[in-house]
Amino acid sequence: MIETFNRRAISNNETLGQKLKRQREQTHLDIADVAEALAIKPDYIEAIERSDYRALPSRVFVKNYVRNYTKFLKLNWVVVEPLLNEELQVYEVQPDIPTLKRHLTKQPLRIIQVVGLVGIIFLIVAVGAYFSFEIGNIIQPPELKLEEVPTAVAADQRFITIAGQTDAEAIVSINDQVIPVQTDGRFSQAMALQAGSNVFKITSQTKRSRPNNQFLQIFVENN
Repeated sequence: MIETFNRRAISNNETLGQKLKRQREQTHLDIADVAEALAIKPDYIEAIERSDYRALPSRVFVKNYVRNYTKFLKLNWVVVEPLLNEELQVYEVQPDIPTLKRHLTKQPLRIIQVVGLVGIIFLIVAVGAYFSFEIGNIIQPPELKLEEVPTAVAADQRFITIAGQTDAEAIVSINDQVIPVQTDGRFSQAMALQAGSNVFKITSQTKRSRPNNQFLQIFVENN
């Protein structure tokens, strides 16, 4: 019986598991009988007969289980062991396909996670920059440039024109009285003068900014 097994191992393409299965069937044993006799799970016996060694706990268990199974079938372990080693080498070289698939499946997920994280960071930076800009606008007063006016005028001069340039969206007031501002930010307003010292407070302010205050003092000479 051993010689027949050895010759077939060389002459055909049966796996070791198929050879063991054929030998078991020739002895009219079912898997349950073998499992009970060897105290091995029936699933492990089926895995051995499929040469599915990954279904067994480890290589140590593989050799022990196959050796015990071989001896139980009255086969020569010296003949069987090289066949087992050849199949185990094939299993060691080939990648674990399910594991490889899981690894490849996880790659797009990891890429999505990285892209999502970068997107969140970019969003946080963008929002932070926007609020920094808005806060800067709230704190920073608008530009205000006044045209030069004389600091002293004759007694017969009753009006002075105060003009200048500011931001287009700014609101300009002189002594707390709002005056018109052109679309380009220019403004000009005639103000009445009284004898003596005249002080004018010119204010430019947007809805979200601090005021920019400047002062002009014009002295009107007495008669």
